[in-house]
Amino acid sequence: MIGALAAGIGLIVSCAVMARIPDLIQAPALFLALVVVAFVCYAAGIWRLAALHGPRSMLVIVSVAVAARLVLLPTSPTLSTDVYRYVWDARVAHAGISPYLYPPWATELRPLRDTEVFPRLNHPTWRTIYPPGAQVFFQAVYRLRPDSVLAMKTALGLAELIGLAAVLWLLRASGRPVSQLVIYAWNPLVLFEVWGMGHLEGLVLPAVAGAAWAALRARYAAAGGLLGLGALVKLYPAALLLLMPLAAWPAAWSAFLMVVLLGYAPAW
Repeated sequence: MIGALAAGIGLIVSCAVMARIPDLIQAPALFLALVVVAFVCYAAGIWRLAALHGPRSMLVIVSVAVAARLVLLPTSPTLSTDVYRYVWDARVAHAGISPYLYPPWATELRPLRDTEVFPRLNHPTWRTIYPPGAQVFFQAVYRLRPDSVLAMKTALGLAELIGLAAVLWLLRASGRPVSQLVIYAWNPLVLFEVWGMGHLEGLVLPAVAGAAWAALRARYAAAGGLLGLGALVKLYPAALLLLMPLAAWPAAWSAFLMVVLLGYAPAW
């Protein structure tokens, strides 16, 4: 456990140092060095913990996972500005305008521009690319805390924690050692991209993990429906339908298409 604790502390420290860098783009050498350290600690954690049993190993896995996530939460999303687009889309919808109608540079949206969110939008001449499920999420967060990037990141982080619990549930249902949770929970890409940069993958994970559990239980309609919910946030969960047994395709595809069509109907 000493080696596992050392690896976990190293992962937390690398995340904490990264969170203190004002602009990661301006410090590429330090950023890459921290990424290397994080992945070395990650590999050491898997080596020490993935085959262990008992509550002590799970306590270390969960404690390090939560701590690393929390230290990254206040990080300014400088490697990617997607989260600003999430806030912008919600602002447009809150004004009673469909976010699919106009790009941010459109004159129709000029009254909504500000000095905090609008200047950080990437591709301001493009209409939004985010599906209706993502838009519903953006608007729900906006109603609770308008124009807050931190609130959007926090909500995505909470969704990712639900996904973390779903992965643990999936491991138990499949009979695999629950300590293999470390393979996901300590993954630096999950930490940096969801908790650091605020990407939507944190919202996709609960649906995908739930679909895997449903497929494991031969509940293929439920699996297809959950993948449909995931595809309403990001399109790529649809590809996982191809991994279903051929006998499950009618139920899974039917449920998937029903959920997606119902989700897109209001946007149409």
